[in-house]
Amino acid sequence: MRVLFITFLCFAGGCVFSTPLQEKPKHRYLVDSLQIWESLVSYNRISNPDLSQSYARKAVKYAKIKKSGETFIKAFTLMGIAFTQDHKDSSYYYYNLALKIADSLKISTKKPDLIYNLAILNSNAYDYKNAIVLLDSAIKISERVRNYLVMSNSYNMMGNIRQEIQDNSTARMNYETALKIAREHSLYEQVGIALSNLYRTENDQDKALLLLKEAIEYLMKGVGTQEEIANTYINIGYAETNPDSALFYYKKALEIAKNGNLPEVEI
Repeated sequence: MRVLFITFLCFAGGCVFSTPLQEKPKHRYLVDSLQIWESLVSYNRISNPDLSQSYARKAVKYAKIKKSGETFIKAFTLMGIAFTQDHKDSSYYYYNLALKIADSLKISTKKPDLIYNLAILNSNAYDYKNAIVLLDSAIKISERVRNYLVMSNSYNMMGNIRQEIQDNSTARMNYETALKIAREHSLYEQVGIALSNLYRTENDQDKALLLLKEAIEYLMKGVGTQEEIANTYINIGYAETNPDSALFYYKKALEIAKNGNLPEVEI
């Protein structure tokens, strides 16, 4: 029986763009637009990748006007996110481009998200060795710059990889660490992801179901978490012993998959 891993993509959030008082209204409008484009890239990345990419390109155009290193980092990160669903090579290219700029400008605060997203791409390509190296790096830098969201995500992803290579005891420790960090810092989506992954290390079926159902409650609070919610519903279906209950959750997952352009989930 196939049990689905739950991962989460880090977005370009956390960057605060301020507009000098002397700047022209047009530029103030563009700064506001950049924040809106970020939300729209996130919201549409799964259900409408083409639209997501169009918003990301608007961010790149703005970066060329602004000519700021941080703005280019954010714009190229959005490009990487927008291409994640159907053009992973392009996604890899833009994340690396953003990371090179961050390295050259010594902007450490931007690096954890980028390194983590590159780790996801490597893991999806079954390059677990390089993915683990990247995740270790993301965790260390995240701790230094206090990026607890990426720390939690990285431990979750590390747990998924450990599960894949049959290192279950280490996987459980990774998930528990991810959950602890998420709870301490009120990262609701990360709490949901950790709970959804942790259930696979739980031998008590009743406790496993409770973990999954609690995970859904937390994931529902997020934006752009359709895939995570759908996969969690599938896992509930796997865990259910009642065929009618299992079918109910499979149907819920299928509905989300159809509405959210998630062909991998539908399969």
